[in-house]
Amino acid sequence: MAWLQSHQTLARHPKTLRAAQLLAVSVPALIGHLHLLWWWCMDYAEDGDLSGLGAEEIAQAALWPGSPQAFVDALLQAGSPRRQGFLENSDNGHLIVHDWDDYAGVLIDRRRRNALHKKDVRRMSAGQAEDVNRMSGARVEKSRSEEIRGEGEKI
Repeated sequence: MAWLQSHQTLARHPKTLRAAQLLAVSVPALIGHLHLLWWWCMDYAEDGDLSGLGAEEIAQAALWPGSPQAFVDALLQAGSPRRQGFLENSDNGHLIVHDWDDYAGVLIDRRRRNALHKKDVRRMSAGQAEDVNRMSGARVEKSRSEEIRGEGEKI
C-alpha cells in the first residue's frame, strides 16, 4: 500500500481555493479529485509526466465528472503569475504534475530500491536452490550407492 505526502495547508492554499473556484466545486471535493489524480500517478505515471495523456484521461484518472478540459485548465491556472498550478508545462513542453518529485519522489525511489532488492533476492534464491538441488542430488546418489553396497555385504 502506497502513500504520498498531503499537507494540512492544502485545504487553505491559494492554489486550492483558486482551482475550486474555477471549477465551481467545494474545496473538499477538489482535494479529493487531486488525491485521486496523485494516487493514479503513483501507479501509472510514476515520474509525474502526463504529456502522453489527453484531458479526458487526466480527468478520468481523477474521477472528475465535469468537463475534462475545464479540469486540466483549472489545475494549470490555479497558480499565481509567479507560481505554477497543480499541473504545469515543463521546459520541454510536457504536461507534468507540479513538484511531483518533492512529494512522491521518496516513494518512487523506495519502490525502485525494493524492486532491485527483490530481484537480487530472487537471483540469490535461484542460485541457492540450484546449490541445494546439486547437494540433494549428491546425497541421493551417495545413499543409493551405500544401499547397493550394504545389500551386497549382507549376501
